[in-house]
Amino acid sequence: MNNNVANLELDPESQRVIEDLAASMREDEGFVEYTNDRETELQMYIEERRANLKIFIEERQLYRQMYVEERQKRLDKERKDAQFIELMSRVMFVLIVAFLVYIVCKYGV
Repeated sequence: MNNNVANLELDPESQRVIEDLAASMREDEGFVEYTNDRETELQMYIEERRANLKIFIEERQLYRQMYVEERQKRLDKERKDAQFIELMSRVMFVLIVAFLVYIVCKYGV
């Protein structure tokens, strides 16, 4: 059977069609390789973007948590300061009343 194929002579038109088909198949293989390379590059780009987005989201959550903690600390400090001011106001009021009572009792107005 191999002898029949080897001895088979093709006319120039058939030879040209076969060569065109072979060239087309090589081009298709090159295109497939090119598209596979491009697909791989695109997939790598997408994964890189996802990783960057994940990092961005994690950083944003970290900054949000830090902001909430700082805000809570500030609010606690303001609350303590307000309590201290209120306590000092009451102490001053009591001292003034005590001083007035002392003066009234001592000098008997």
